[in-house]
Amino acid sequence: QNIQINGAPLVVLDGVLGNEEGVQTFLVSDHWLESSIVSVPVASEALVVTKLDIAKIIDEYQINALALDIEGGECELIDGMSMETLQKFKRILLEYHITQLYADEIKGMEIWLKEAGFIETESRTRFTFLSIEDRRPTRQVRCVYRSYIHESLLPEFEG
Repeated sequence: QNIQINGAPLVVLDGVLGNEEGVQTFLVSDHWLESSIVSVPVASEALVVTKLDIAKIIDEYQINALALDIEGGECELIDGMSMETLQKFKRILLEYHITQLYADEIKGMEIWLKEAGFIETESRTRFTFLSIEDRRPTRQVRCVYRSYIHESLLPEFEG
């Protein structure tokens, strides 16, 4: 419905986004929220999937907005983009999980977005329980949702 309302074409590509073409290992956990391209507490399976070059995809489909919820790969993808590639976006929406393991990577990603001219316009945080045993949560993770707009659009955004 969202696609129809906005008149956007739908293109489905078989692979994961990266900063170069190749392959990527995706670690699958018994709990779907813990599957990731980085590390998981206990992986039940490791899948090798095709990695697509995001710069080529952006150019081919003329993409100007980016929404990411890629299970731990947000920092690697954003940090690996060139300034030229990153600045092709007008808006960026991110969902990621904050853990001690990735705190420095997240800070680095936020600095890189700021250097590329992006301004945070919205931020929400919620806690998600990853494990529940005997109807009691045993582990939770902080989920962060952030929205960024490129500074060149700020007058339009505020008006």
